[in-house]
Amino acid sequence: MKKIIFMSLVLSVVAVSCTVKKYGTREQDIVNQTIFTRPMVADVDVNVNKKIEGYAEDKMLDDAKSKARHDALTKSGADIIVDPVYSYEKPMYGKYKVTVQGYFGKYTAVKPMDIPDTTLWKTGLKSNVVNKAMDSGKKPIFNFGRK
Repeated sequence: MKKIIFMSLVLSVVAVSCTVKKYGTREQDIVNQTIFTRPMVADVDVNVNKKIEGYAEDKMLDDAKSKARHDALTKSGADIIVDPVYSYEKPMYGKYKVTVQGYFGKYTAVKPMDIPDTTLWKTGLKSNVVNKAMDSGKKPIFNFGRK
């Protein structure tokens, strides 16, 4: 009798501990799929004399990177990290420790993309400032775009 009670107790513990939880989100399919948006362009004021840094720990690398980026932005008051460099380490049985460093950037204007912006986009995102500096023979401070 004790064996039967013990086995039923073990079986009930196993059955209760195997609970599956599912989480979902509310979704609604879009019936009209002909919604068009116009591309936007942002002007960014970059301060190369002000470096910003953020740190975070998490079990997932992508989550740790996101938290480190958020930490850097909230501590510095920047809108964007320009030229972010991520470094991380992970102990064998621990969390990822991620550090991000970059330059301070603030949005100065956001506007719809127009013809000159489209030309810059197609030529490799070269800035007008860089192009003017290159035409005058001076070395540009920033080099946006491909080589």
